[in-house]
Amino acid sequence: PPVATALRTALEAAGASVVNPDDPSLSAAVSSPARILCCGSAVGLVDHSAIAEVAADWIVPWGPMPVTTRALAVGRRTGTDVLPDFVTTLGPLLAAVATSDDSVESVAERTATTVEGVLGEVLDHEQGPLVGACLRAEAFLSTWQDSLPFGRPIA
Repeated sequence: PPVATALRTALEAAGASVVNPDDPSLSAAVSSPARILCCGSAVGLVDHSAIAEVAADWIVPWGPMPVTTRALAVGRRTGTDVLPDFVTTLGPLLAAVATSDDSVESVAERTATTVEGVLGEVLDHEQGPLVGACLRAEAFLSTWQDSLPFGRPIA
């Protein structure tokens, strides 16, 4: 899909080596020798069975909620951390609130700064970066709401 192609182009431009198995199935992708697995084509794509096969150290979502709650727990036990999708996919939201005075470059810079800042705060959280980001978001929401919705934004 176009998003995956754009992601691959951006990663390669940043100097990453992109592993692209000939077999596009989920099982081939999760067992590839990459350190980072980028995924996000479907909610709940990576479940507890799939994450048990993940060879990567990190899962970086490019779409909403690709990792299930149970997979998150299994990943923590097997050494695969999941970055928070509501942070890694922040670009379109920041672009949506851009003004006519904002350039594409300024929106991209603001997005990078915001994402890097939040990830920097939660990357080493004792419960993992995804739960750390959830707790951070809940603390912020609690400053202007009396009660929070039940649950966390995990598939």
